[in-house]
Amino acid sequence: MTKLLHFVNCCSDETVYIGLWLREERLEIHIYNEPDQALLEIRPLQRLSINATAEIETCIHNGQLQYTIVGHCDGVWLRIPTTAKPDGPVFKFYNSSLVDRSD
Repeated sequence: MTKLLHFVNCCSDETVYIGLWLREERLEIHIYNEPDQALLEIRPLQRLSINATAEIETCIHNGQLQYTIVGHCDGVWLRIPTTAKPDGPVFKFYNSSLVDRSD
């Protein structure tokens, strides 16, 4: 089965740019607010599914994607998936102002 990555910009009012890099069998997900360094553009209320290449499949161990999230902008964050679809995990973007900081 083809593995996919799903990015959903459902909770952010900013356009998000992400770059994907492979390092030591781990996927690095870089979040930017500038398009010049990014590979993918995700507008507010947009969903983007990405076919995983053979290189990304090397980051899947025991059925789970091994990844690191690196932020390069203020105000937009990536929520770590708590569940995965049968064809891959779903990462959701949100504004940091929506986070409850009472804890």
